[in-house]
Order: sequence, then C-alpha cells, then structure tokens
Amino acid sequence: MTSSEEVVIIDGGVPENGDDATAEGGRERGSKKGRFSSDGTGGGTASLKGEDGGEFGEFSGGEVDGLYCPICFEAWSSGGDHHMCCLPCGHIYGLSCIRKWLARRGSSKCPQCKKNCRMKDIRLLYASRIVAIDGELQKTVQSLEAKCASLEKQGAEWSSKELKWKKKESDLHKQVQYLEARIRVLKVLLENEERRASASRSSASGSDARCSNKFTLQKDFLIEGARFFDVDSSSESYIFARRLLRMGGMHVLTKVSAESNNIVLTYNLPAAAWSCAWDVSDSHYVYTGLQNGTVSQFDMRHTARHVESLNGLTSNPVHSLYSLSPSSSRSFFTGNVQARNVLTAPYVIPESDKQGVCISLAYCKTSSDIVASYRPKIETPDGLTISQPTLTAAGQGTQGSHIYYGKFLSEYKKLGATCANVSDIRLPKSAIIDGVHNNNRAFASGDDSTGELVLHELPSLMAFGRLKPRNNHIRDVKYVRCSDSGVMSCLSEDTLQLYTAKLL
Repeated sequence: MTSSEEVVIIDGGVPENGDDATAEGGRERGSKKGRFSSDGTGGGTASLKGEDGGEFGEFSGGEVDGLYCPICFEAWSSGGDHHMCCLPCGHIYGLSCIRKWLARRGSSKCPQCKKNCRMKDIRLLYASRIVAIDGELQKTVQSLEAKCASLEKQGAEWSSKELKWKKKESDLHKQVQYLEARIRVLKVLLENEERRASASRSSASGSDARCSNKFTLQKDFLIEGARFFDVDSSSESYIFARRLLRMGGMHVLTKVSAESNNIVLTYNLPAAAWSCAWDVSDSHYVYTGLQNGTVSQFDMRHTARHVESLNGLTSNPVHSLYSLSPSSSRSFFTGNVQARNVLTAPYVIPESDKQGVCISLAYCKTSSDIVASYRPKIETPDGLTISQPTLTAAGQGTQGSHIYYGKFLSEYKKLGATCANVSDIRLPKSAIIDGVHNNNRAFASGDDSTGELVLHELPSLMAFGRLKPRNNHIRDVKYVRCSDSGVMSCLSEDTLQLYTAKLL
C-alpha cells in the first residue's frame, strides 16, 4: 500500500529486474524526479524536479490528463518504450513508467485510483494523441466566440454610423459657412442700401430735377396688347411682341413705324413671346424668345412665318434676348428663368444661379457689362424650387436685388449689388444707358412698389433719378444712342413713351 505522498524517481540507472528497453527509456528522459499525489478518485496533483532540485512546476491531474504521462510528466509516444498504455481502471501512462511503478514498489495498484492491477493487465493504446474534452470549457469558448461576433457586428454598425455622422457634420459645417457668408453679404447690402437711402433723401429734389432735365418726354402712343418690344439702331422702327385678347389671345410679332405709329408687318407666333430683339448686323432680321425655350428668327423680306427656330439650353422661357455686335455668324445673348446667360457658345456666369430667380437681364453692347435682376426662390418642403410665385400673391411686389457683372477678358465678375423692389410674378425688362449721366453708364429699371422708372449709377448702383411713366406697371425698357442724343423707350401696359436726352 502506498500513501498519497509516494515519490517515483526515474534516473539513468537500470533497475535490477528491468529490461534493456526500460533502461534506455530512462536514460533518454534524463534524471528527473517526479512526485504524484492522489486523492483516490482519479484526481490529484503532481510536481516535477530536475537534477539541481528545482521544480519545473506543479500540475493538476485535469491539466495533464490526455497530454502527458502522469508519472514522468513527459509526452508519451505512439511506439517504443514510452508507448501510451492504460490500466483496467482506464488511467493512461507511459509503458516504461507504469512498468517501473509496478515492479519497483511491488505494488499492484494504479498510482491514481489505487485499484488493483497487474503487469499483464497493461494494454497498449494506438492513437496519435489523446485529449480529454472539457464540455464546460467548450461551452465557455462558444459563448465567448458568440460575444466576439456580436461585438464585431456592433463595432461595424458603430463605424458605419460614425461615417454617416461625420458626413452629416461636414454637410452642416458647409451649410453654416454658406449661411455665414450670406449674412455677411446681406449686412453689406443693408449698409449700402442705408447709405443710398440717406443720400437719396438728402438730394431727392435736386436729383429728380437734374434727371427731368436730362430726359424729356418726346412722345407716347398706344400699342394694343404690347408685352415686350425692341427698337432698331436708328430709332425709326419698333417690333412688339403682343397678345391680342379680342382675337382669342393670339400671340403675334408686329413691326410698327415710330414716325406714323402705323403697323407695317405682323407675324403669328408659335408660342407666347417673352422677349424680342433686332439684329444689329442686318435690319432685315428680328428674333423672339418664346415661352417654350426656343428662339424664332424672322426675315422681314419673307412675310409668311419665321425662317428658323433655334433651341435654347432648357425649355424655360427666354425672358431676355440681345443681338451682339456684327460678326461672320449671328450670335445672341440670352437669359431664362434659371439665370443661365449664353454668349455665342453656351457660357454660364459663375455663381449667377445662387442669387435667386433671374427675372431680367440688361446688356451693354459697347462694354459687354451686365445687370441681372433677381427675386428670391420659393423652396417647397420636398426640396423643389419654384421659379414663379402663384397668382394669389400677384401685385404685392417683393424684395429682390440687382447684380452688376463686369467683363474682364473672357470672364464675368460681380462688381456691385443693391436691393430693389421687384415684381413677384411678372418679368419686367431693364436697360443699361450709355453716356447720359456724367458721360458714364447708368442702369434703368422699374420699381414695382412705386411704379417709377429708377435710374442707377454704375457700378455703384446708387439711384440718382426717377421718372414717372403714365401707367404703373413697367413692362420693358430700351435705350438707343444716336449721334447727339439718347432715346429711352419705356413700355407700361399698352403705352409706349419715348424720352430723349442730350449727350455730353
């Protein structure tokens, strides 16, 4: 009978009753001392010592079972003297170790469970490796793996959310920067408007007197259904885009003599006209900008119909149309309700679409400068932009702006801006006047709240004079410079008024 404190010493010597294989196996494993203690239930602890007396460590039976021999604490092999084997009780040992145990101690009991056994009861096992499976450990591993997978999924979700939040934060920063820039611009415009208003109040009477002295009403005449017009370079003939209500709302283009006020020629239009222009290079040609986004070309030597139809950039109405200086091919300067301004080949003025809805475009043929009039966009809840208000808001007027663009080489740059009372539904025209005010350019536009024709200095856009047409709602303004005078024509309702001014 051995106690729980028995010590097995395995050294390089050959036991008295051991065979050569056992002795050789002992030499191969070296001089090590092992101690094993058992509680009689198959469990226990073991420690391993080297030649110098130091312990390699202490192991529990559960840690070494299935991996190492519990006597020598070395891995068993699938052959040779340390071949894995088992006793009838089921405990596994190296063959040489269990033989030494049973032979040296004269005991016939298992070192772990103390059950009786004999040398002949040893059974060799043939397996590459024996591992005891721990069910609880497997459950723990599976649980931890599930937790890891869940954490990885949560991490991926949070990463995706973080990207979305960063993008949203970036968009909000851009929006804040845009709004801050708009606030700065509005502050500047407000300050300029306050200064202009103060200057206008202090010199209103003198300015109006000087303006009335500059421009003198020469004549006026009625044109039924006139909406827009243009005048030839000699100011002798006019073309009118008209809508004849007594003829079922028919849209026509009419040529009228300025001297006799007689109709010379009339064309039927395929759609409502929003603008018209005389060709500056050939007086036989005139053009109309239509509601469907096309430009119709008319040759007055052919009285039947238009001779050509030109497609615009979009299907939006062409509300402004100018013929440019003579060249080998006729070209136009146009504007539509999206503020896209085209010069010969399509060219969009940078950032002109950010000012609002373009409702008027004045062009100076001598300098190529532009003054564009805008009213605010109406944003709908679904993000769409309405270019024109509904009819229920008509006649109330709205706060808009005039933007002055100067041409430098081949590009346009914003040079000035001012607030203005513009129409909330109609698209009244404006004009740039050359050589009347201190021999400089000026800008003429209608004030929708007062019904006056306001004259502005360029490039400051400060008002320096006002004219009161016969009717309140100004539809169109044109200016022609003759040899020693300038003629400004103003169409309000069905009345065309001609103002003249002596040039300096």
